[in-house]
Amino acid sequence: MDDKPIIEAAKSGRASCRTCWRKIVKEEFRIGIPYQFTKPDGETISSYGYYHPECVPQDKIETILEILASSTTTDPDNRVKITKSLKKRQKERAKSPQSRSAIMRKPFFELSKSSRGTCRSCEKKIDKGIFRLAEPTQVELDDGRRYFSFKFHHIKCYLESASNEKFVFRDLLQTSLQRRSISQMEADNLEAEFQEYISADETAAEVLSFITEEPIELKTIKKLAKKKGVPFSAVKKALEKGLLKGIYFEPSPGTIQKL
Repeated sequence: MDDKPIIEAAKSGRASCRTCWRKIVKEEFRIGIPYQFTKPDGETISSYGYYHPECVPQDKIETILEILASSTTTDPDNRVKITKSLKKRQKERAKSPQSRSAIMRKPFFELSKSSRGTCRSCEKKIDKGIFRLAEPTQVELDDGRRYFSFKFHHIKCYLESASNEKFVFRDLLQTSLQRRSISQMEADNLEAEFQEYISADETAAEVLSFITEEPIELKTIKKLAKKKGVPFSAVKKALEKGLLKGIYFEPSPGTIQKL
């Protein structure tokens, strides 16, 4: 196989974009970037990783634009369309401190497209037409091949069982807007519906922002909460639900510590 990227219409709808992990629709233009991987038996295989034009890795765009400019197999209208998508992709890094690739790997809100999905938290079906949380995940097969999939959750189930590693509600909203899985109006509605989680996060974060690596007595936090007019129950609730950034634990009775 050639070691240069390829630009072609997708021959089927089986391939997934290596950035956003969504399927590339048949006949939709895709960019194939060559790569190699080694199977468990030691055999090295060459293949292509496919991307939507708007999802291509930043370091490959210039090469692809050069190939596109000299292409004789891509008709002018499609060449202009793909070039526009690639140049728009180039500008994304300057506008945002986070790459599109990083954004696409974060959990996000979306409208459930069917009733086939099952919540990974409560193991009940997620009804079609309601908002759910999609958690991107990578699956690796025994032969070394990888593919991307999603774990789905009811939003409330996800927030109730969230660990400290997961994102606060506002971060989830921001990610969803950046990847355009929800509209601004839908984000406003979700924000109103889950206001209790936002409130718990904001008020508790104000109290706990000064916690360092050293153990601190809980009574000190309670005093600070009282001084700032924040119910200590909100702090405790946020800790239990994992709505605060950082990892908190109780090393001994009456104290709290941040790792």
